[in-house]
Amino acid sequence: MYELSQSMEDYLEAIWIISLKKKIVRVKDLMEFFNYKVSSINNAIKVLLKKNLIVHEKFEHIELTKTGTIVARRIYEKHQNLVTFFSKILLTDEEISKKDACNIEHYIHEETYNNIVCFMKYIKQIDADSKFIDNFSKYLKENIDKKLEVTNIKKLSNLEKNEKGIIKRIEGDREIKRRLLSMGLIPNEVIMVEKVAPLGDPIDIYIKGYHLSLRKKEAELIIIEVVN
Repeated sequence: MYELSQSMEDYLEAIWIISLKKKIVRVKDLMEFFNYKVSSINNAIKVLLKKNLIVHEKFEHIELTKTGTIVARRIYEKHQNLVTFFSKILLTDEEISKKDACNIEHYIHEETYNNIVCFMKYIKQIDADSKFIDNFSKYLKENIDKKLEVTNIKKLSNLEKNEKGIIKRIEGDREIKRRLLSMGLIPNEVIMVEKVAPLGDPIDIYIKGYHLSLRKKEAELIIIEVVN
């Protein structure tokens, strides 16, 4: 595989991703993708041209060469496989998985990466019978709960009246996360419990100058770092 800097790998992968959606890739597409100035894009294009990974004439579209296509696809597949490994096997939050994949994909050793791919194939083969992912999910949840018990990290549902903390993360599926985030429950915001119903449901909170009422099952998805 070509020796490319992290930046050049990102550019090559971006060209591949854009080409999957649009037949023609132009400089302005890369500018929008990265939110970079045209000078940065042009510098990257010069490097990729010298390595014979793209074809590009001034004011014309950008096209991957045969070699460029092979390299770009490999970079893209590595990214997707790492995201899948983190999110589907290790059950890490999807957004965190994407960020970690972006950082790790440039530095991970080829042997380690190949072993991860083989491990995912193995899990896929045995999971139907062994329920590996389900069992791991239960184990993970149990151990996370134990860890929360001995730290100042708690679920919002476990906070008492007048306790406050900083939101660390939101758990649950994408739709639930989106709804809670739209309500202003975003990481690093300070939140305080104002009132808890006798049976713990609902929970009234104060955040960003306004009041919210949450169901207990919603509050269980919000992880808080308790502050004094």
